Amino acid sequence: MLSQALLDKLDFYEQAYYSLDEPVPFKKGLKVYPVLVKDYYSFYNSLSCLTMDKTVKISYENGKAIKVPNPLGIAQSYLAYLIDMMQDSKMGPMITAQVMQLFELVFHIQRGIYCPHCGKHLSYEEAYGGMKDFVKAKVDEANKLYAEAVKKKEEETGEKVEVSKIPDELLEKIKVSAQVEFYQKAMICPECENEMRDVFSIKTQGTIKKLMVEDIEINDNEFDELKALIPRQNILDYDGDKYMDPDLKEELEIKARLQNQDYTSPTLEKQLTCVAVGTGFTFEYLKTITMRKLSMLLRTVDRKDTYYAQLQASMSGMVTFKEGSIKHWIFSDDKKNIAQELTSLEAFEKKFERVT
Repeated sequence: MLSQALLDKLDFYEQAYYSLDEPVPFKKGLKVYPVLVKDYYSFYNSLSCLTMDKTVKISYENGKAIKVPNPLGIAQSYLAYLIDMMQDSKMGPMITAQVMQLFELVFHIQRGIYCPHCGKHLSYEEAYGGMKDFVKAKVDEANKLYAEAVKKKEEETGEKVEVSKIPDELLEKIKVSAQVEFYQKAMICPECENEMRDVFSIKTQGTIKKLMVEDIEINDNEFDELKALIPRQNILDYDGDKYMDPDLKEELEIKARLQNQDYTSPTLEKQLTCVAVGTGFTFEYLKTITMRKLSMLLRTVDRKDTYYAQLQASMSGMVTFKEGSIKHWIFSDDKKNIAQELTSLEAFEKKFERVT
């Protein structure tokens, strides 16, 4: 549950930054940028690293997956829980990839390595792209030297050497040694020859773990703010982290499923098409705006069309509306049907899981 102080800060951000599509100042010059429509799927693919329920874990009973309480997660901060998940032997690679992708999108900093002394950045491809060739060259060199040694021994003794090639176990050690050598060289800055490090990393101090973005530490409270900020900045009317009584939430979800059995969330393609038809904007242009503005455009186009359709029907005398029920499209409120919102979010997540 978010503190009132954080809610007040988020409200300020909405007025000062979200509405203008401006980046939000975060820490030590680090800014949180709104995500563009062209990165829509990348954003939703990585967002789940911020929305995991740390109070439960998946257990299996008779081959069936069930949710059970997670005492460790309940006691942890979300950041500590996330780092544990990033370091998990099974889920770690996927969660880490999501965090890095999300950070790339919102911080506008490419994953890779950087030099804290001169600021030089290298992508992982630039830094490690030559590893395969380097290791191959080392293996070829070792094979050549081994072959020469075998040949020399055979010439000296006049006997055939039984092992004519490097044993697999030794060859594997040569490969590992070559990889370590390459990595050590790659971590030396080509500009100032100081040691480089990962752009996004985990810093451990005793039992305390923090996320690092270059040389900027993100602690528990700062990550809680980031966790609340990112969805609100990009998803119009987001309230997914507000507390709701579990029984009430379940009741609303059941009601929503019954009310919206034939309802499906519009795909990104359909959203773009509707906005293009309603505004005249091109698809190429719409890919360059923020996700938040696309949602606002879609909502406004719908409300404008609905308003004029209702007004025309009312003026024709064929339909009678209650006084004040026709809301002007500019001044209509933003109240939502909670049950419908829960269903649409759930439907989107399930649909996106099928896509990915």
